[in-house]
Amino acid sequence: ANLMDFNSILEDAGRETEASHQRALELLHTHYSACDTLIDEFDIQRVDFHGSRLHAVVLTPEGEHNEPERIRKAISFAAAFREMAARLSADFPEFETRVRVGIDSGPAVAIDSGKRDEPDPLFIGSPANHAAKLADGDEEGIFLSLRVQRVRDQNSPFTFTALAKAIET
Repeated sequence: ANLMDFNSILEDAGRETEASHQRALELLHTHYSACDTLIDEFDIQRVDFHGSRLHAVVLTPEGEHNEPERIRKAISFAAAFREMAARLSADFPEFETRVRVGIDSGPAVAIDSGKRDEPDPLFIGSPANHAAKLADGDEEGIFLSLRVQRVRDQNSPFTFTALAKAIET
């Protein structure tokens, strides 16, 4: 999930200032806190925040046969994340930002390749990297990989209809 307007918050009249950096750090603190609450509500795992980008994984329910449920949970989280950002923007207009979320599914491994005081998550496998690429762009919304779209389409009785409406708004 990417806070698309973060870089513009870093500038005042076209240049970075101490005040603009303070505002950017306040935005990140506010969003990080709200994200952690939302992550707990959805029972997903935050991997890290990398500046304005949240990396998270949906691990449960486990098993290949539960992939549609994990996808449903990821899409629901993405819709709630966008709603959270909109509410924060309404309450704090100086933190107004658009949101773009990328979602992919499949096997991957996340490891901490950093040192004791400097964690550095590393993803091995395409889903996390593909989701990050989907989250990068100029149009806000929720963007699903082809794999996620196929699983969604194959499990249409699973009622993805309401989630599709959340993606469109």
